[in-house]
Amino acid sequence: MSQEAMTALTLRTAALMEQFERRCERIERQCHALAEQLQQATAAVPEQARRSADATLHTLPDTVLRRLEAGLLQAGLEPPVAAYEQRLQHAGAQLQAGAHALAMQLRRMETLHRQLLWKFAATVIAALALLLAGGAWLGNHYRHELARQRLQADLLRAYNQADVTLCDGRLCARVEDGVRYGDYRPVRPR
Repeated sequence: MSQEAMTALTLRTAALMEQFERRCERIERQCHALAEQLQQATAAVPEQARRSADATLHTLPDTVLRRLEAGLLQAGLEPPVAAYEQRLQHAGAQLQAGAHALAMQLRRMETLHRQLLWKFAATVIAALALLLAGGAWLGNHYRHELARQRLQADLLRAYNQADVTLCDGRLCARVEDGVRYGDYRPVRPR
């Protein structure tokens, strides 16, 4: 993998991480807004139940008095009390259903939050693994490149130590007398 490909891959990974973080922040804001709405709804339920009970309690004495005055004493207090009990049971059932819905919504939000945390952690781990793999590859690549360049450096060092010059565009050297290597002779040091 080339340096440019690694850089491009790193940039794309960084862009994906940035997009993922923006999405996480947006979802977190939505979760906070939903939590606030649920808290407001939860706070409003007892107030509504109290108002309903107050309204019922305010009308109950008037109803009883009207029945007594109308001569309906034979019917007694049982029907209004039964109606009041029925309304209380209905209000209790509504409160219980609201509390159950609220609990379910909170569980869903907790599950969503947990999933987002796991996805974020997996993305970070994948990005780190990718960066480590890229770093290992680059280290290996440059280690081989250094070994290759070391041979060229030794050759240049030998050229610098030899007594050579250019003569009409050609390489000229002062050679040592004596030892020969085939058609070649060692160049005299400077």
